[in-house]
Amino acid sequence: MNLTLPAPLQDALAAARPYAPHLLVVGAFALAGIGVGVIQVNSKADLPEQRDRWALPAVAGAPSTPVSVDDVTGLFWTEQPRQSRRKTAAEPPKKVTPWTFVGTIDQGMQRVAVVATESNKILRLAPGDTLPDGAKVTDIVEGQLSFERDGASQTIKLFVEQKLQ
Repeated sequence: MNLTLPAPLQDALAAARPYAPHLLVVGAFALAGIGVGVIQVNSKADLPEQRDRWALPAVAGAPSTPVSVDDVTGLFWTEQPRQSRRKTAAEPPKKVTPWTFVGTIDQGMQRVAVVATESNKILRLAPGDTLPDGAKVTDIVEGQLSFERDGASQTIKLFVEQKLQ
């Protein structure tokens, strides 16, 4: 059986012959892409808990020993700290609660406080919920958490307003 192609198709094939290596490479990459896609579709997806691990940013606390202007200028000019005029170093602030107020977020019509425990566990608390030390959340305003502990009401603000001078 002898097959002959129509003349216009023979002309088109003759014109495409110089591009045959290019078409082969494009075809090979297309097949490879389809193969990778099939493998990925059939593979098991990662669980979000395994893939989305991130650490809570730590807030830098006050230095354990206060730094004076004399210390800084001494380091700048002589590369040795000057003797501070301070007689005694101040005590670093003591941690009062086993949790840290990180911020507030809006969930629909409700505002929620974000709290980090000492073990870096993140808690999302609404008014009426209990903090890790047993205090009860009474109110949450943007950047502010109010709670009641032992009958006394307390408020923590993320940002303190300062007067312009």
